[in-house]
Amino acid sequence: MRTWILLPIIAAACSNSSVSPANTAANVQTAAPLGKLRIVPQGMIGVALVGVDRAPYETVTADELLAKQKEVAAAVEAMGGAATEGAAGLFFYGFDSDRLVYHYGHTHWRCKGLGCWDYVAAMMYVVRRQGDAAVKLGVDRKIDLYEHDHGGIRGGMSMDEVKALLGPPPRTSMEQRVGDSRWYYADRTILFLGGSVAAVEPPP
Repeated sequence: MRTWILLPIIAAACSNSSVSPANTAANVQTAAPLGKLRIVPQGMIGVALVGVDRAPYETVTADELLAKQKEVAAAVEAMGGAATEGAAGLFFYGFDSDRLVYHYGHTHWRCKGLGCWDYVAAMMYVVRRQGDAAVKLGVDRKIDLYEHDHGGIRGGMSMDEVKALLGPPPRTSMEQRVGDSRWYYADRTILFLGGSVAAVEPPP
């Protein structure tokens, strides 16, 4: 059985690094609702992506987004880590039938002693779902889990929906974050993040 798992695409760098979007008046829009998106669970303990409704957004190509990811990843390696007030991160945030949306933001510590912080959006990047864009960006299998059945299971299903379909799991294990768990069936393992299906994995 193949594994469809929803994990964040993460890069981080100091907010005053040389990484900057190639903005033009033609493709940068002022803050506006991005419309209804399927939000991808991040699975990061103590970390939240905020400010989406207030951030401007820019339409870029898949190749441009890949270049931004590489630039930011190189910057974070040079600075030695991302756990710094004002550091930046780039995440696959969500999608719909036409768009792949990425969250670019900077860290703000909410409770540093407990290791929890927000990434406050500075820009939302929009990549059109054309050609092999999703494959290039490595998010095609994440999206596939939502858009197609995998043994009756789709991404985003609730625990109650899974239980109604497959019955109570013979065994479960809790993850570190409340609402995150794995349910073990004879033919598959289902990962829940925030109470919703985020991955279908082979049995252990």
